[in-house]
Amino acid sequence: MTKYKYSDFWTRVGDAYAASDPLGAVCWDGAPVWFNRFFAHFQVRAVRRVMRAEFGDERRRGLALDLGCGTGRWTRWMERWWSDPIGVDISRGMLLAADPQHPYLQTDITKLPFPDATFDFASSVTVLLHLPPEAQAAAIRGISRVLKPGGTFVMLEMINRVSPREHVFPHRIGEWKAMLSEAGFDVRRSEGEAQAPLLRAAFALANRLPVKATGDAGIDATKRGSGGAPASASAIAGLRGPALLAARAAVALSYPLEYVLAPVLPAGRALNVCIVARKR
Repeated sequence: MTKYKYSDFWTRVGDAYAASDPLGAVCWDGAPVWFNRFFAHFQVRAVRRVMRAEFGDERRRGLALDLGCGTGRWTRWMERWWSDPIGVDISRGMLLAADPQHPYLQTDITKLPFPDATFDFASSVTVLLHLPPEAQAAAIRGISRVLKPGGTFVMLEMINRVSPREHVFPHRIGEWKAMLSEAGFDVRRSEGEAQAPLLRAAFALANRLPVKATGDAGIDATKRGSGGAPASASAIAGLRGPALLAARAAVALSYPLEYVLAPVLPAGRALNVCIVARKR
């Protein structure tokens, strides 16, 4: 990929994975389901924790916006707190694989086609990190515009990169908070998510080893075409024999380890941060 275009990238990801591997479409493209389930599990845990801290267990009437909804896993999940969730995504392939019970709209999240002050709540889970920095700022300003005053935005986004993937643009916690403040938000809480030391050590090792090119930005070459990127999720998909067994063992051990380490390690050490912000 010589020049990253997020619209083209996510169109290809949606076409490749949405129908057959929904987690592969929104977590680590090309990675095995058991690998992606680890990250999905702790994403849900982090968002559930901050939602309960913010709203309790009460289900409210109101419009909720799921940004970069993919096939709708978070749109469906948000129904436990909000009566009317709506999902938006740039990929038609993703939306075609989404359930028919909820409203979905194909759109670029930097150009949200909604009137000002439409929504009570909005969320993005590993979505903004895939936009170049100038597009990230535009997206956050747009989210602020479509939220009602006092509306809540929950974001779970990357703060520490684990492999050199061209479609990932993380920021430190303070930088995400600064973008939110400039767009008219007050940050209420932030928590680290996914310390994952064993998996991060494996990525660090993989990044030092020569890796056969299997597809640009991690999309499996058998599903998408040409190009190359080192130490991507495609490398995980290609593991065999003892290496595969070791990877599965590392993931299995990472579940209990995460519960032990998350409360004691600094938030800035995690892969991601979960931030709750309220529009002024």
